[in-house]
Amino acid sequence: MKMFRKILCTALAVALIATVMMTAMAETVTLYMQGKDNGTNFYQSLDVQNVTKNTKITNIKSSNKNVMKVLALHKSTSTYKSLDTGKTETSYGASITVNLKKLGTATVTYKKDGEPVSQKYAVKAYSNPISSLVLTGISSKNLKSRFDQHGIADPLSLTKNAGAGKLKAKAASGWVITSVSWRDQAEDCEHYYFNYRGVSSCALNVPKMIKGNGYHISIDLRNKATGGTLYVSMNIG
Repeated sequence: MKMFRKILCTALAVALIATVMMTAMAETVTLYMQGKDNGTNFYQSLDVQNVTKNTKITNIKSSNKNVMKVLALHKSTSTYKSLDTGKTETSYGASITVNLKKLGTATVTYKKDGEPVSQKYAVKAYSNPISSLVLTGISSKNLKSRFDQHGIADPLSLTKNAGAGKLKAKAASGWVITSVSWRDQAEDCEHYYFNYRGVSSCALNVPKMIKGNGYHISIDLRNKATGGTLYVSMNIG
């Protein structure tokens, strides 16, 4: 999401630099409810772009609190080792947590280092974004219906140990899959698939699962028409 642009004009004959901040947003960002029970509170994190250590974000407001209510600002600091230089680098981030309350539109505004930023959002209804989900190590049964009402399904209980197999997922019409993850929470290990462009279907190899242990699967999807994203997830144990 582009929050604003900087156009930097440099005159070579003189030492003059002018910076023009473009705060008007051309696009409306689509957000989806996490389930069909609209009116239940759902939460979304709105990323703030180009954050530095000293970035100040103030005056966060929603134009329609009945649709989207601003809850909190979260700042983060992370360190990582650069593959290019081998040095430890530090990055900074910020996100605004909002409460999606009902369908409709709302504009979130705030000031970033004193400059006004504005973004319009459209909150749309939930519909199941997958057409098929099969865990071949467990059975050949399609688990798609578990997500018909809500993106976070009730836990799936293992009646016995499951052999190694595949997590096979297909997106519903109009959606593409951008990532799939399977996590063994007891062993703290993860198998992961990612495709930025998105695919209509994919398969992820998963190892055997032990009855009573905790596992978690999650699938991220993007709507081809609106660009809005949804995820579905389920615990297994």
